[in-house]
Amino acid sequence: MTSRYDLMEESLVLDIDGQKWPDPLLNYNIGTLSSLPTEYRITSRDLERFWVCMFEQYGITEQDDLWLNINGIKYLMDLKPGDTIYKVAPSDLINFVENVQVGRVE
Repeated sequence: MTSRYDLMEESLVLDIDGQKWPDPLLNYNIGTLSSLPTEYRITSRDLERFWVCMFEQYGITEQDDLWLNINGIKYLMDLKPGDTIYKVAPSDLINFVENVQVGRVE
């Protein structure tokens, strides 16, 4: 059985002692989607208050980092107004969160 920690990649960042930081980012490319993602065009309002955008699109304010990561976006500030990201089905987002937990990844 694979754990969440087996999916982590080795960090390239060193701390002040020259030791590698553990990289807590998971490989999110392990799931399947139930339907094709739809395009969503980012506005300046979305960037100023992304949690509101997340609530309007998904009905939750959590998992915004997952939505960005699915789109290959490391940081929210990498986006500019007018950029397009893909919106996955809410059930796909929730299923991923429920299934990718320590001890549940197979």
